[in-house]
Amino acid sequence: MMERLRTEDGDFVAEEIRRSDEAQRAIIRRYFNVDWTDASHYDLVLNTERIPVTDCIAAVLALVRSQRFAETEASRRGLVDVALQSQVRAALRGDRRTRELRVEVEALDGVVKLSGLADDEDQSLTAEQLTAAVPGVSRVNCDLRAHSRIRARNA
Repeated sequence: MMERLRTEDGDFVAEEIRRSDEAQRAIIRRYFNVDWTDASHYDLVLNTERIPVTDCIAAVLALVRSQRFAETEASRRGLVDVALQSQVRAALRGDRRTRELRVEVEALDGVVKLSGLADDEDQSLTAEQLTAAVPGVSRVNCDLRAHSRIRARNA
C-alpha cells in the first residue's frame, strides 16, 4: 500500500486501510445486511498477526483440496442461487424506481421470492418486472406489501 500510495508514512497508510475497510463494511451491510467482520460467516479464519502468511496459505490450500470442500451438484446449485440473488439485487438497485426498496431476495432453482415493503403498488409491480427480466429467473413470487395499502387498511 505504501508503494501504491507513493508514501513512506505508515500511519497514513494504516488510516487509509482503516477507512477503506469501514467503507466496505458499510456497503456490505447496506446491500446484504451482513457484517463481514463477523467470523461466524466464514469456514476458516486465520490471524496473520499470529500465524505466518505462508502457514495460512498452506492451511487454505489443504482445506480447498480436501474432500470436505469438494464441489458437489448441491454446492453448484447453491452457488447459482446465490449468484441469481445478487443479480436480482443489482437489477433492483440499478433502477431509480426501486433503488431505495428494502427487499429480501431469495432464489431457489430459478424461482425468486421478493418480500418486504414497497412504497406503493407501482413500485412493487416494477420490482416484480425487473426481477422477471433477470436471466435465469423462471418465476417470481412477489410478496412485497405496499405502504399505501397498509396505511389505507389502518386508517
